[in-house]
Amino acid sequence: MTLSNRFFDWLVGGKFKVSYPQLKSLSDISGNRDKFNLSTVNGVTIREITFDDIGKCLSLVKRHHNTTYLSEFNFSEVKCLKQLRRVLANLDNELCLVAEKSGDVVGLVWVTLGGYYLSDEVVFANCQLVTVEHDALGKIARIRTFSRLIRAANHWSKKRGANQFLIHVTTGVRLKATDKMILALGGKRIGGGYVFK
Repeated sequence: MTLSNRFFDWLVGGKFKVSYPQLKSLSDISGNRDKFNLSTVNGVTIREITFDDIGKCLSLVKRHHNTTYLSEFNFSEVKCLKQLRRVLANLDNELCLVAEKSGDVVGLVWVTLGGYYLSDEVVFANCQLVTVEHDALGKIARIRTFSRLIRAANHWSKKRGANQFLIHVTTGVRLKATDKMILALGGKRIGGGYVFK
């Protein structure tokens, strides 16, 4: 283990040590949903979203949206609420974890499981959204919270039988810092996002 790996293990509060069942399809997953709550580190708790979090999550996601290159498009509270309700319905193929500090939601990650359109043997976990409140946490706390959210989502996806956990960075902001952090957490760069207007 290199010094940088030890540093990131310290940042995120340690590694997950579990074994994962290898599932072959989404049908192998149904009915196998566990509650996912982690310990508190430096006052920030990572846990599953609850109904009481909806308003706070909506505000956080709206602030996140307004910082991305997609902010030229109006934020739809209706669409966001629909997504949050889907997760709260406890569907077997979705997870939303929140990072909570002093009663406020300061971060979240939303992950969905799905198949690969060219194979019946692959289950992907797709990170639909990950965000950490920029103004509510200091730099180290932001890095640590982001890292804990990503590691927790990756852990959940493996536990659910996903072959791969994919993160698509499409914010258009803080790209170098995000790339550096994801690579430090063990992610592998497999391409990039492009837009034509």
